[in-house]
Amino acid sequence: MLFVVASVLLGLVYSEVPVILTHPTNITVSPGTSAEFYCKGEGSPTPTVMFTPEHYLSEVIDRPRAQRRGEGVVSTRKNFLAVSEADEGWYVCIAANSEGIATSRAYLRVKDLCKKMKCSKKETCVVNNELGTASCQCTACEDTKYSPVCGSDCKSYFNSCSMKQESCELGRTIHEMSQGQCPLVIPLTLSVGPVYRTVERQQSLTLTCEVEGSPAPTAVRWYKQNKKGVYRPISYESEIVIQHARKSTAGDYKCVAKHCDNKIESEIVTVEVESNFSDDPAPVLPTCRIFGDPHITTFDGLSFDYQGACDYVVSMDCENMSWILMAQFLECGEGVTCIESLTLYYHWASAPLQITRGWIIGQGGEKMRVPLREDVMIGELKIRYTGLNLKVTLPNGVRISWDGLWGVEVQAPVGLKTCGLCGDNDGNKDNDIEAFRSRPSGALTPTTFAESWKMDSEKWCAKPIDPVPTIERCGEERYEAATLRCSDVLDNKVFSKCLAFLGRPFYESACVVDVCLTQIPRFSMDTECAVANTLVQHCENAGFRIDQNWNKEVGCPKKKKLMQEIYDSGCPLIGDPPFINTRK
Repeated sequence: MLFVVASVLLGLVYSEVPVILTHPTNITVSPGTSAEFYCKGEGSPTPTVMFTPEHYLSEVIDRPRAQRRGEGVVSTRKNFLAVSEADEGWYVCIAANSEGIATSRAYLRVKDLCKKMKCSKKETCVVNNELGTASCQCTACEDTKYSPVCGSDCKSYFNSCSMKQESCELGRTIHEMSQGQCPLVIPLTLSVGPVYRTVERQQSLTLTCEVEGSPAPTAVRWYKQNKKGVYRPISYESEIVIQHARKSTAGDYKCVAKHCDNKIESEIVTVEVESNFSDDPAPVLPTCRIFGDPHITTFDGLSFDYQGACDYVVSMDCENMSWILMAQFLECGEGVTCIESLTLYYHWASAPLQITRGWIIGQGGEKMRVPLREDVMIGELKIRYTGLNLKVTLPNGVRISWDGLWGVEVQAPVGLKTCGLCGDNDGNKDNDIEAFRSRPSGALTPTTFAESWKMDSEKWCAKPIDPVPTIERCGEERYEAATLRCSDVLDNKVFSKCLAFLGRPFYESACVVDVCLTQIPRFSMDTECAVANTLVQHCENAGFRIDQNWNKEVGCPKKKKLMQEIYDSGCPLIGDPPFINTRK
């Protein structure tokens, strides 16, 4: 330093190799957005400071360096107005003078960090370009107009916008009950009438829950105790009508209301069924269901998840080998797989029937178009396209229903001996995983059972991952967001009766996994709408009538748009989709 001062006093020119004072930092930005690198250098003579892509570095260094007098600090910026993937790469800050060169580099990463983020409707994806991360954050309320509303938690809010923001920040659902300030809260009381009821078989029984208090409850439901002593919802209304009472109708019931975000329970109502004549229930065709990541329910009612990626026997005739239904499971998200296509072998003399995503049918290398709501015969197989599913009926009564996207239902006559992922159809779910193709090594579990039905003679298929709790696979934030979106769908009244019959817990856990982890190839709609579409078909095949406007009720696009999305997810034919009947 003393030498530098002396040089200045004597009028000498002091020379110094450039140094980088402020280094550029790595940044990550989304395509189409702006980006900026900043760099500052110092030296004597005053250096030239500039940015260049790294692959041009040698050319820039070889250029003659201008002589600039004095000692100084220079900064520069590199701006990108609309970043594209072509801009991605390393960029170098160069500080150069006659004494030398100093460099520092930083990386520009072009990636849509919000693409895989699944934020709830109340959240916005926020990107941190320097850290290269994205997160879902509650959307700030910008409405300053005072318009009070009463929330479902019996709390008054400044306006609807502020209520939604608090709902998001608290991580729980708060609905608008009414406009204006909340009324005085009067404790809720539930009256269910006589707590002991008797009913004769095949007669009807009505249970009514009368509610008093303020404000009115946001939900009133009836629950019934199952064999394990757990109460499960069976109705989403204050009144439940049980038609044609049978032995299984007997049990304990209770009414539960949601009031100011608190659960209020009624007295237990015990129902007994008079046994003066026998039940004569309508026969129920055993049904196997596979959908989503995938979730499997056998003919006999055993439910499990299995994430294998290979070809599998879904179900087959285990006595005469007259038919075999196989499915190809392919990756469709984060560590999960979905059905991509089905292959039906029937009477080995004919070519197998191929059924792929998008309701596309093929046989012998040729694709075939199926007109809307008309029966088509391919050999002995009757095929019908309803608009949302493709049904194939075999002469022996086996029915196959394909939703065009990721789900298949197989219905088999009672007593028909089957095997495969759908089990043995003997009415006993406890022995389903014992019906393996070849005895697996190690413990007998649903996973080893499913593995035994893998068709992989060349050993090319990877082993499935071990089951991991959903919240660990999703992460707490995504898990909570998925749970909220699934509740919006499954809580809708259009599904209340059906879910009480099919079993809501299974569909709820399946929905959360699918919304959180699956990404169906070539399908751009929200996953919860795919789950809702599958549930509609399960309900209708189980004999329930679902409101034709279900998509509007649960917040999904119009049916025609959904059909087009499913059709486009496959490998379409040229011309009109199969749901447009072009026959004159």
